[in-house]
Amino acid sequence: MTSTTASVTDHAAPTSVHRWFGVGQSIAEDAATAGAEAAGKAVAGREAALLIVYTSLENELKPLVEAVRATAGAQPVIMGCTTCGEITRPGAVDSSVVVVALGGPGFDVRTARAPQSVGEQRAAGVAVAEAVGTTDRPNQVFVVLGDGMVGGQHELVRGIYSVLGAQVPLVGANAGNLTYSDAHHFYDAGNGAEILHGGVVAALIGSDGPIGVGVAHGWRPVGEPMNLTDADDSRITQIDHEPALDVYLRRLGADDSVTQDPTGFFMFAHDHPLGIARRGGEDIRVVQSADLADRSMTIFSDVQQGAVAWLMETDSDALVNGGSRSCTEAVDALGGAQPIGVMEFDCAVRKLQLGPDRVVHEVAGMTGAIGAAPLAGFYSMGEIARTHGMRGMHHMTSISIALG
Repeated sequence: MTSTTASVTDHAAPTSVHRWFGVGQSIAEDAATAGAEAAGKAVAGREAALLIVYTSLENELKPLVEAVRATAGAQPVIMGCTTCGEITRPGAVDSSVVVVALGGPGFDVRTARAPQSVGEQRAAGVAVAEAVGTTDRPNQVFVVLGDGMVGGQHELVRGIYSVLGAQVPLVGANAGNLTYSDAHHFYDAGNGAEILHGGVVAALIGSDGPIGVGVAHGWRPVGEPMNLTDADDSRITQIDHEPALDVYLRRLGADDSVTQDPTGFFMFAHDHPLGIARRGGEDIRVVQSADLADRSMTIFSDVQQGAVAWLMETDSDALVNGGSRSCTEAVDALGGAQPIGVMEFDCAVRKLQLGPDRVVHEVAGMTGAIGAAPLAGFYSMGEIARTHGMRGMHHMTSISIALG
């Protein structure tokens, strides 16, 4: 685990660059070339405090990060991850490199990275949260990039919360790749590029300006509410005092045959998620697997015994609107200030459900909600947003951070 502090100290800078946010993207086939091009566009000759790199390229990650370092100079910390596709103002792209750069004396950034393995997710969250400390700025957000392949990232969130408490919003997403089969993180605090397989990287961003967070998904409850009468962590055994799988399939007019083909069940379950009642709406929970012997269901994230849940439904228009609603919420939370930049974390399954044509509309809705501000993000394997309470793991959801 490594921690570092980075900030820009040119207090003579004019007000217009007190805080700045830059985005660069490259679709060059060579990873190092793409890294250099994207970093050059994001930094644009300025001195950055933090560079966040997203890429769905999987080969030559170390040369990519080294090229970003060579272009951006010795000052900034570099962190990032592999993705299921990248998001910028022009739209959604696969096999590109996107770089977000933050700088100016109005930002203070502290970063950390830690290994993460099955059973150690909570410890990894504690490690990165303890490492970053505090920025002592009036507004802070903890940006975390988890690992979608390690799973159990609700435990990572719990570990971070146990250190930071309720005062610091926690926002981010989980790394993946275009085949939903692997994930890597990268980190360079000035001692050389590290490529992590099974890890987490995080940045505590302190700002003199406001920070807004938006969360939306576009799903709506359908049918009567259900009570999770026997549930523990990520497993539901009973719904309304009946075997959970029986209730789930009966409500949907389906039988055990939908569980036989893993690929088919993946899409079936993602088309029919559960919504867990929360203050202000429902958190989406997707069935990961079904046990035909004891009729239980394993969920991708945490569920709680006694929770009220619904089956959820949506349509393409509602999914498209979810992205713009998330950005609108984040911008509205700035209290009238104009955003200098927006970071977006969107679910990879939403991308599949919308398809290429409708994804264009979703990104257009995002850009319409944020005005002229730069936009950058990625499609993920699970989204993170904890603005109140200790829970913060989401799925099939759009998460936005607006920096004012």
